[in-house]
Amino acid sequence: MISTIKRWIRRAYDRKGDLFLVIGDVLVLSIALGVSLWLWYFSWPEWEVLLELGVDFGALFTLFLVIFFIAGLYNEGILVLKHRVPELVLYSWIANFLVAALFFYFGPWEIMSRLFLVLYFVVGFFVFYFWRMKVRDVVLGGQDRRQALLIGSGPEMKELKEEVNNNPIHGFRFISSIDLDKVDSIDIREEVLAPVYSEEVGIIGADLRHQQIEAMLPYLYNLMFYKVRFVDMQGMYEEVFERVPLSAFHYNWFLENISIALHTPYDVLKRGIDIAGGLLLGALFLLSYPLIYLSFRLEGVKKLVVWRKCVGMNNHHLKLPLFTTLGSNEEVGKVGKFLHRWGMSRLPEFWYVIRGDLSLIGPRPVGRKEVERNQQDIPYYNVRHLIRPGLWQWGRETAGGGRTEQQEASLMLSYDLYYLKNRSLAMDLRVIGAKLRYLFIGGRKSKQETQK
Repeated sequence: MISTIKRWIRRAYDRKGDLFLVIGDVLVLSIALGVSLWLWYFSWPEWEVLLELGVDFGALFTLFLVIFFIAGLYNEGILVLKHRVPELVLYSWIANFLVAALFFYFGPWEIMSRLFLVLYFVVGFFVFYFWRMKVRDVVLGGQDRRQALLIGSGPEMKELKEEVNNNPIHGFRFISSIDLDKVDSIDIREEVLAPVYSEEVGIIGADLRHQQIEAMLPYLYNLMFYKVRFVDMQGMYEEVFERVPLSAFHYNWFLENISIALHTPYDVLKRGIDIAGGLLLGALFLLSYPLIYLSFRLEGVKKLVVWRKCVGMNNHHLKLPLFTTLGSNEEVGKVGKFLHRWGMSRLPEFWYVIRGDLSLIGPRPVGRKEVERNQQDIPYYNVRHLIRPGLWQWGRETAGGGRTEQQEASLMLSYDLYYLKNRSLAMDLRVIGAKLRYLFIGGRKSKQETQK
């Protein structure tokens, strides 16, 4: 039954993709309104109220759809590569709220309560976000996925192909791949054009920066007229793994993606959030410090706080405090393990967030000796110090897995540069969400696995 519904939805989208999304958005906005009304009244309101709100919100929904269109939420590419969905949904929803405020507060229309409008936008955001993130999995996911062709080289091409083909949550699968390092021995008509024509390949992921791609460009150009969608292989890799491929690290990449991402209005907004968050953490620290101090003393822990010499923004040297949560069982005790388990070991660093040495979200602060070693072994490692390090970082919980120190540092650099390139308010919310999932879900799973 479920597979039949998914197949029907896929066919509906393939025929009229934009219309499908518009109808779905209207239904979701209406559902959010119904849920908000039920939460407001704790029952269904009278028909007169529903009719009056339906007329007013119907006009408002039209404005919402215009904002969604301007934001690019009806672009087909957003289903193939969805890393921008959270950002677009968040910012378009903020714009919707401002429009609704003007619509009801300053226009001829009235609403029963301003608080109801706030309730609706809170409920509506989560419902709409869930819909937009899940519709892509329904339309493109599962076994009946779109056919794709991969053109690239190196181990990252193999890594990308294996991940996409072995994971049905991705909206496409590669039926074939072409190694550009062996382009001289490739029959382009047989290995590129034939799969497109015979197997209905609709997506081609290609490394357009590779020197050997030049010979294929005339053939690839003609495929545009057969409604084949081209996606940059590096962008596809970023979408799938949510980190920057190491092969992308070149001078031109940093100039194109990093330099223009600095000194934006977002930085001003983020600094205000850091100050507010630092004050909140400071209050939590001051309230918990006496209890933590007493608990450490009762357990015989000699050092309550340890200091780390780290490198901050623009290679500025920092000396950061954190609770003693690492070491032998005798040194740490139960309190230290508890603080480490719930990510509270860095509470003493709140002052450094307030004064601007740290941020709530950013690359992990790395020790000075480790930085010196990584700068010698890993090209462009110093770029991660263009922004403030953070208490929480993108991708940290996914690292590990028996790698060497250099491999671990390279992997974390790829996550740091992904954050540096895509950093935004929506990205910061994703980091917080990932941290909370790890604390409340990932940590519990790890504990259960350890007990087994």
